[in-house]
Amino acid sequence: MRQLTGLIVLLIGILAGASAAMGEDPIGAELDRLKGLYAEAVNREKTTVDAAFEAAIKAAATAGDLDTVEVLTAERKAFSTGGKLPASQSMGEAIRAYRRKKMHFNSTMLLAYDKAVKQYTQQLKIEEATQVREQSRAFAEAANSEFARPPSEPKQTVDLTSKKLDVAKDRQTEAYEAARKEMIEAFDREIRALAARGDLDGFQSVQALKALFEKEDDISQPKGGPLQRAKQRYDQQLAAASDQLAAAYRSAIREYTKSGRSEQAQALEDELLLGVGIGPKGWLVVFRSADPSLWNKDRNTPAGMALEIKPNVPESVRYVRIRRMDTGDSVITDVTKRGLSYYRIEGPGDYGWNGSNGLAPRGASMGIFHKDWTAGRDEVSVGGSITRFRRRGWGFGNVVAGVDAPQRYAWEGKPLARPVVFEISVTAQELTERERKLLLQ
Repeated sequence: MRQLTGLIVLLIGILAGASAAMGEDPIGAELDRLKGLYAEAVNREKTTVDAAFEAAIKAAATAGDLDTVEVLTAERKAFSTGGKLPASQSMGEAIRAYRRKKMHFNSTMLLAYDKAVKQYTQQLKIEEATQVREQSRAFAEAANSEFARPPSEPKQTVDLTSKKLDVAKDRQTEAYEAARKEMIEAFDREIRALAARGDLDGFQSVQALKALFEKEDDISQPKGGPLQRAKQRYDQQLAAASDQLAAAYRSAIREYTKSGRSEQAQALEDELLLGVGIGPKGWLVVFRSADPSLWNKDRNTPAGMALEIKPNVPESVRYVRIRRMDTGDSVITDVTKRGLSYYRIEGPGDYGWNGSNGLAPRGASMGIFHKDWTAGRDEVSVGGSITRFRRRGWGFGNVVAGVDAPQRYAWEGKPLARPVVFEISVTAQELTERERKLLLQ
């Protein structure tokens, strides 16, 4: 009992010290930090819109269209100085993306204001709570007016394809926010339970894991307990939402292509690869199953899903990621679109990618392999066939020994005891700090 009391006292002391380190007003300090992050995010999206203006102006200039150049130049200035959204059709996709992201940022910031008001009120700091509430109201008014449609603006022809896609994007955003909120609530329950038990080490460990999740939107799956179950559910919810939105994108691309609107179809293809709305970090899922025979085929069955690479993955792809859906563990390597469906051994670095899906009587081989990890008898070969260039790694594999041996699975060069669902994704974006730690080179 004395030991338990001592742990609780120590825990209270650490929490008090952390609050002191944040200053006399940790609530206000946290709100200021979130305001800074909000400003950075908005400026980043404005820079993206400005780049779209630059491209549109150059295209109009190349075509010799002086009127369009003048209109776009004026709209660019109005946007940069006063935030006025342009009406030019050539800026439509960029502005829709900006509106969608800005509205998401605004919603997140309003939640932060509401949280601060509640925390101040709970501490009977009524003056501070009132001030923050007024800030929240002013912020909401400004946010609503930014996207308000001017009364004099003429009606536009309704683009049903774009409208359906916008609805799908909103649903994906709602699913992502709901899943993220549920995961954070699971963290908070576990933190309270550990504090009640006086488990200081566990308390600090889960707090650090929660902080990493809030920063990256992703973590390796915890081992056992309610957090493992919560992370599995989070991954499943994000995977389902991502698949539904990706399907909506492909449907819109087909509709635009059939109606001869190739410019809009190409813009959506580019947006799809960049991951706008497709999960928190912009990875496009091209395969998720324990059955490698689905690879590089357009399939959506109870056994899993897959996309055909050639029509669905643009040329600018840079990285491929393979993830274990049972644990959430991932590894990443560089790849090109052409290399994604082939066997790659040449080139620098210690790792290669096998996307040829070489089917054999003893199972397919596909995944990331280490060039120096030779697969011996009874070991799983991810790279190469059962007779040539056998290498161990991460993914689907086969073995030399045995007759009619079943499909095998491996991770980090070691055989897995049972079938595993692997998710394979690609991206054209820069890797985050956490993702760079998963990069095999």
